[in-house]
Amino acid sequence: MTRRSAPLTTLAFLAAACLALGCRRDDDGDDPATPEPGDDRAVVEDGSDSVAAETDAQLLTASLVSSAPGTLGLASAPLEGGDLEARGLGDGARAIYFPRGCLDVVDDATAKTATYTFDRCLGPNGLRAVSGVVTASYRVEADRLHLELRASGFSVNRATVDWTATAEITAGGADRTMSWRAELSGATARGRAFRRTNEHTIGWKLGEPCIRLDGTSEGEVGERRIRTQLENLRRCRRACPDPGGRIIVTDLATDARYELRYDGTNQATFIGPRGNEVAVPLACAQ
Repeated sequence: MTRRSAPLTTLAFLAAACLALGCRRDDDGDDPATPEPGDDRAVVEDGSDSVAAETDAQLLTASLVSSAPGTLGLASAPLEGGDLEARGLGDGARAIYFPRGCLDVVDDATAKTATYTFDRCLGPNGLRAVSGVVTASYRVEADRLHLELRASGFSVNRATVDWTATAEITAGGADRTMSWRAELSGATARGRAFRRTNEHTIGWKLGEPCIRLDGTSEGEVGERRIRTQLENLRRCRRACPDPGGRIIVTDLATDARYELRYDGTNQATFIGPRGNEVAVPLACAQ
């Protein structure tokens, strides 16, 4: 089919879809007008905006299990034999959130619970305006770290999110993999109420500013029930997503399906429910 330049109705979807990969909109810019129910743009915006809020919760959790000294669950020294440890909680997390003092950490070693209180923090992987309390109960089992997380009244990147989640983090050399299951609710950055469940896998390598995302989310956004699938999405900081990744948004009431495919360049292919393909520009560097 013929590919053409992106119409304005797909640009908002592209910007929102980029959120799931760490590419943030300029906070000084105005949001597009709220779409009418049933509008194609409304479906893709709702799907991608809710994924952005969900992914922010996952990225925040990943930041607490990084390799910096004192972060949640991993040893301060390089891991040997894939071992995971939980020691020196707090200092490493404080070091990667700004301004200094915006994050307070209280560790109850007896209960194996850490409480993180954020106050308008700026963090890694595009996390901005982070405020609220996250409680993480943890235990180490052989080569994996098990986390039970809870957040209430949490705000990040203009969305507000409550969540309960289970995360299993495994280590193999410098590679980290987090299996995440969660129930989330709140409001997207555009103010749309949502209630979702998701199962995702997040991967990263120590020392590299890259993330990989796979998985499915499903639930209500406003009055619409939407499924959103992330497949083989990998991005390194401001670089363009790796080729082969895609985002699929499905309106479960109508079975209408919308897809965004990445090819490693600063353009992606948007595929509408009738199979029409549209070339869309990406705010990323090749």
